[in-house]
Amino acid sequence: MFLSLSFIIHPQKSVFIPSQKIFLAFVLDLVQIKIYLTNEKVDKLKSICTKLIKVKETTIREVSRALGYMVSSFPGVMYGPLYIRQLERVKTLALRYNKGDYYACMVVSDKAGTELLWWNTHLEASYNVITHGEPTVVLSTDVSSTGWGCTLNDTSTGGHWTTEEA
Repeated sequence: MFLSLSFIIHPQKSVFIPSQKIFLAFVLDLVQIKIYLTNEKVDKLKSICTKLIKVKETTIREVSRALGYMVSSFPGVMYGPLYIRQLERVKTLALRYNKGDYYACMVVSDKAGTELLWWNTHLEASYNVITHGEPTVVLSTDVSSTGWGCTLNDTSTGGHWTTEEA
């Protein structure tokens, strides 16, 4: 059986000229080796955060939506995962209290509000590195049905599985 694949080139989504910056869902800067959010993503996320900062009470769905945008931006916001914890916490507690009703109202705590302010003030300058350089420590491991082993620098260890472990 012969399988034929055909590809359609989309002229508006294709790059025909070699470039050191590629705009996909993120901006990949191959000179600085960094990933940035597009301006549209920055504006959208800042708008969402600003809206939540201005209101003290909102629906759990709106907070979940904001968290979804934040998480989707992580590839371009290096420290983003550190600044969603309180917002995620109050959302989870509100969801538990309201028995899973995403349309129920909740209060954005002051700590969660501080996280939202961080996003608003740091988004435009945020980036993430594509590589963190060469590793300084390499740990090699191996396992089989009869035993295991690992090596760190010049030190090795390993052993055979007991009958129960195997």
